[in-house]
Amino acid sequence: MTNTPLGNRTELPPHVALVDLLPVESSQPCFRRDDFRALTEAVEAAADQRKRAVVIRSIRPEQFCVGADLEDAQQYAQDPREYIAEVNACWTTIERTGVAVIVAVDGPAVGAGFELCLCADQVIASDRAWFSFPEVRFGLPALSAARRLEGVVGRLQARRILLSGSRIGSSEALGLGLVSQVVSPPELEATAITLADSFARSGVAAMAALKDVLSTEVPDPDVTSLWFRRALGATPS
Repeated sequence: MTNTPLGNRTELPPHVALVDLLPVESSQPCFRRDDFRALTEAVEAAADQRKRAVVIRSIRPEQFCVGADLEDAQQYAQDPREYIAEVNACWTTIERTGVAVIVAVDGPAVGAGFELCLCADQVIASDRAWFSFPEVRFGLPALSAARRLEGVVGRLQARRILLSGSRIGSSEALGLGLVSQVVSPPELEATAITLADSFARSGVAAMAALKDVLSTEVPDPDVTSLWFRRALGATPS
């Protein structure tokens, strides 16, 4: 997880941090356990540096995040508690840290990529972005995402999205309130940075207090662990 210079593309205000979502050397744009930890640390570092906003982006065109790396997750199938704690710590940090977190989505935001967007303060999507929680189709319900999604789109729409695993395009996502704005791919990063710049005068402590109040509850980690083991074929303990 790195802060990458922008060169001549977009001037980055001093109170805004730019964070690359996943390492470019990864073969697929998906979260490994270490990536959750790296994202947590990057957002915490921005807060420690008294930044006012963080823009999270993928540096891969049209490849935001296709979810968690199941091969990596398989290592923790028998006892996933530490893995789940790492994921929950990442989401909680984004939801409650005293900086505004803006996510710039180009391409698929699937599973953990979609949940990242639900935790963020603002989401800017390209017109080729799309969102999905397909986990139900292979026996792993997106439990931690369920309440977050319901809080954004309401009970019936959340049930439709979660129970069907269907794909939500950028225009529909805008109508549902899942994204703040839809732009063309070349405009995506600059739009996100401009939005981040609007938080320049917001106090870190005040933002943290507001985000803490607005944050949703996470599900019982023991229940999440049970489903995790079951979906990945581990023997129940």
